[in-house]
Amino acid sequence: MKVRVGIAAIVVAVLAAAVGWSCDGRITPSGVRPAGQATVALAPVLSPHDASVATARARDGEFATSFAEYPILWLGSGYDSDGDGVDDMPLRGAEEANFPAHFDFRTNQQVQPAIRSVSLGYGTCEIPPRESQCAVPITIYIYPADHQLPVPAGGQRLTTLRGVDVFRYADGHLWIETADFTVSIGLSFRKGVNLTDEALRIAANLYGANAKAAGITKDSDFRPKPPPPPTPFPTDPPAPPTRTPTPFPIMTQAPGDAVPTAAVATALPAPQQ
Repeated sequence: MKVRVGIAAIVVAVLAAAVGWSCDGRITPSGVRPAGQATVALAPVLSPHDASVATARARDGEFATSFAEYPILWLGSGYDSDGDGVDDMPLRGAEEANFPAHFDFRTNQQVQPAIRSVSLGYGTCEIPPRESQCAVPITIYIYPADHQLPVPAGGQRLTTLRGVDVFRYADGHLWIETADFTVSIGLSFRKGVNLTDEALRIAANLYGANAKAAGITKDSDFRPKPPPPPTPFPTDPPAPPTRTPTPFPIMTQAPGDAVPTAAVATALPAPQQ
């Protein structure tokens, strides 16, 4: 009998510890002591992976918000891609991507200008077998207004969004030039999603991340890029200056004047020997 009572006491103690059963018979939430005792809140426990993701998001967010050279637009620390109110695509990368100009070594002519940009990545991806990297679902590139990067060839004007023209390319990415910056939006999305519609939704949700873009909200328009100066009409080249021929000197002689001896000697043929 004593053995049975001892086993029952152990079982009761285990159940009390599991459900937070107090000594007076009241059941309390786990981690909270009964009335009259100190309350202990349980801290959330993050896995090493979740902790590293949170650290990376904080680092990338700090980079985007503190960047001081030109306006940076973003979707915040996360993006709600399916409209359910939950940011299912976290910010997974923010970095400056600068590339030097390229020159033809034979002619020393510049073939590609220097490129300055900031890239932002959103969402996660799975690295395929025998690969070392994968493309995140959303990649946003921001270029300064004075960039010399030529507009990619093959773009077609798609629509006007937030006061500026939007160009679409065959691979689905969008190109938006404004007076203050240029944005390129590329998608590597899940199947069944219209890339163009999703890219336009992303463009509509961009807002300022740093102090240079403080006035840009989701509801504000972009400033259109000013048109290039008009090309002057070609004109005929100026006519060459007219040159008046210099007349040869003419010797005049009044009637009865004696002809100079040197002039006569020059005019007469030389005597034959």
